[in-house]
Amino acid sequence: MRIVFRGFRVFCVFFSVILLTGGCAVFPGNSDLAQRTEPVAQRDVLADAVGRVEKTPWPKPQTISFLSRISGGGDKARLREADSIATYLDQLKSRGPRFQQLLYDASINLAAAERLEGTALKSLTASRLSKHDVALVETAIQALRANWQIYSASADELENFGEVIDDNELDALHDEYRRAIKGLGKVADRLAEEIDRDRTKNFATHENFSGL
Repeated sequence: MRIVFRGFRVFCVFFSVILLTGGCAVFPGNSDLAQRTEPVAQRDVLADAVGRVEKTPWPKPQTISFLSRISGGGDKARLREADSIATYLDQLKSRGPRFQQLLYDASINLAAAERLEGTALKSLTASRLSKHDVALVETAIQALRANWQIYSASADELENFGEVIDDNELDALHDEYRRAIKGLGKVADRLAEEIDRDRTKNFATHENFSGL
């Protein structure tokens, strides 16, 4: 008899919850939970795509802080851009014609940038966006600029070594980097606009409710 009564109490509580929620029972794993987790998952995908753009076949140069610069410390341990270029060109020796390998490496970087642009465009449909999403894309833009600088300087070094450099191919590569940077810049602007639009919408909704 006690078991039956306990079951009846559980039923009453459950029925009351249904009435208070407008007749809809709420279970874990519903669409609201999916909306809460979806932006996190999309941000992880976006961050991974940015990481692929940042990936380089050379050790990245390290910037020196303003404090270290004025104090004269830390400069010896800092990896300079010239060191990165020298390391990269040395790696290319075992891979065949170095300029062609340079073009190949750059094409991989540009392909990663193209995939990132597609991923960032998809993130526009996310239920929630943040400035962090914009910052991620801007990080990739900075990486592309730095990568092109290394590729361009490396090509100049190869020419100084007497190796054949196709100026037309190098110019075409420069154009591709400019297009990739411009494309990601437009996506970053669209993400920022979407964030501002959401904030305006939320503010308007708050004002409407406050007037009731």
